[in-house]
Amino acid sequence: MKKTLIYILLAVFSFNVFAEIENFSSNYEPVTSPEEFDVTYFLHDSMKISKLRRAGGVPVTQAFTVDNGLYEERFTLFKDTGSSEKNRKMEYTKIALEYAIKAAGQNISVSDFVPFNNKDVDEEFGADFGHTCFVINPSSSYAKGYKYMLIEFFCKESQGIVMRTILTDDETIFTEPAENFIYVYYSFKFNATKPRLSNSSNNDEDTLFW
Repeated sequence: MKKTLIYILLAVFSFNVFAEIENFSSNYEPVTSPEEFDVTYFLHDSMKISKLRRAGGVPVTQAFTVDNGLYEERFTLFKDTGSSEKNRKMEYTKIALEYAIKAAGQNISVSDFVPFNNKDVDEEFGADFGHTCFVINPSSSYAKGYKYMLIEFFCKESQGIVMRTILTDDETIFTEPAENFIYVYYSFKFNATKPRLSNSSNNDEDTLFW
């Protein structure tokens, strides 16, 4: 099992804190088309493309149902429109809190997030840093019909932020991850080359698409 997956357990059973977050304007904007953001998705044979929609004020850029609807994976992308090294983490934190609260339909603070190891997210997702948060009984229209939600954010300098949520009614998806969950969890990466198509369901050569 890859390293960042371990942090899910920390989030299930338990982010650097930045002060005065609300004073910062954001240099991150939700994307409206795939061409605005350089990310590759890996389509495993357990994943089916879902209809894109906007719910609870959260636009969904890409979505999948997995294992015949056992759980759902959704992505929201935010392009970097000019963040600076000095303010990047503060702006990232503001976006993460704003959209985590919208997705969950309840109050979430920075202390609810568990930080990933920067080296791990670089190797596994091509990101600079990221955080994860586990929510039980989300009350938003975004999470309607689901009892458990994992919310994660990954940031890459000059590219932007990937928000990924995994929603399910089965907690064991997170506490006892099956093989398909591991494939799905590592289903995207920054710094994508031009997407290509493959019929392989191997973890190293899954279908790439936009």
